[in-house]
Amino acid sequence: MARRSSTGGAEGCGCVIVALLGVTFLASVAAWGIEMLAVVMAAPAIVPYLLLNQPEQFHHDQTLWLAALIAAPLVAFGLATTQLPRRARKWLKINTDLDYSNQKDRRARRTRSYVETVLLLTATTAVGGIMLVTGGTPHTFGQLLNRVGIVLVPCLLLPVAFRVWDHWSLPLGEPVTVEMVRQAERDAAARHGPRGIGRGRGLPRPRGALRERCSALRPFAVVSLASA
Repeated sequence: MARRSSTGGAEGCGCVIVALLGVTFLASVAAWGIEMLAVVMAAPAIVPYLLLNQPEQFHHDQTLWLAALIAAPLVAFGLATTQLPRRARKWLKINTDLDYSNQKDRRARRTRSYVETVLLLTATTAVGGIMLVTGGTPHTFGQLLNRVGIVLVPCLLLPVAFRVWDHWSLPLGEPVTVEMVRQAERDAAARHGPRGIGRGRGLPRPRGALRERCSALRPFAVVSLASA
């Protein structure tokens, strides 16, 4: 019995060691990914700085810096347009069923995405450039990384601000009119019947982007339909 207990304890210790090694490896990979994110997002500031102040260091790792410079707008676009999971958006009552079937709405959404990408990339470049200029000359890659690591702050905060902006101000291609709301209500009533119209409840709701567009003017539509 004592031998079996000793074997079981050894197996348990082995599992713990494997688990610790796995956690350490994952933490190392995560830390490396965060460092690379900071370098890529600060690359538009790092590359000109190295060319002007340390050209030998730039030419030593020229391929790395050029790849980071090319990847910067792509990574910025991905961060700027990141969405929460659908279940989380539904729980937070954030728009989850928008249907941009209108070409003008699709164009407005693309334009908003490009604007958010430019704003994020501009912010990270400005922060990285300020830290490089005011912090002295970095002599190693670690020192350089310590200087530009602050760009992770706008990388975290700005996408959240963009999602709030998109929630409270939808990217729409044309302004909302009362007639548009009335027409949407009439179309929905024709599909689902006039039940609830005139009493201000049970109104059938149009789907997609028009639904969100009509939400602000919905009370006026209810009053108009009730008085008709």
